[in-house]
Amino acid sequence: MILMVNKLVVFDLDGTLVDSAAIVAEILNTMRLEIGRLPVPVGYFLPWISLGGDALVAHALEIPINIVGPHTKKFRDMYYELPTPSESIYSGAFEALEHLARRGLTLNICTNKPRRLAEKVLRETQLHQFFSFVCAGGDLPTNKPNPANLLACLSSKKIILMMLILLAIAQLIN
Repeated sequence: MILMVNKLVVFDLDGTLVDSAAIVAEILNTMRLEIGRLPVPVGYFLPWISLGGDALVAHALEIPINIVGPHTKKFRDMYYELPTPSESIYSGAFEALEHLARRGLTLNICTNKPRRLAEKVLRETQLHQFFSFVCAGGDLPTNKPNPANLLACLSSKKIILMMLILLAIAQLIN
């Protein structure tokens, strides 16, 4: 998702700037093996990656959503321990952010990834240097694509919404 308002650009993190699918699949396949399930290809997880941790882990492990809490915590703890490879940044993303920053645009992130993980990924990929505000999963009682999350990014700079262009990539395809 990319949103421009006057001089503000709001990016999603996963699937827009960073491809986290390989790390997610590695962790979930480890967890699948631990509960006696066979590993599956990365593509198996893709439909659920943008749905948030609980939905992703429940589908990946083939367990009911009402018992997924401890498994989601374990998934997130394992994710935190794995380094984010620099090659997970999409080709051209770093250069695009440099270009936008040089042009004086304010750059924000709006992600469903919990703050601890979002900040880790931004820091380890050196992308943190471009962003003045991050609305992460858990910051609000809602998640993307709820407009409240995007509006938090807009209100972070008290920007009056003049024109809104929303390019939905993964979230609105389904």
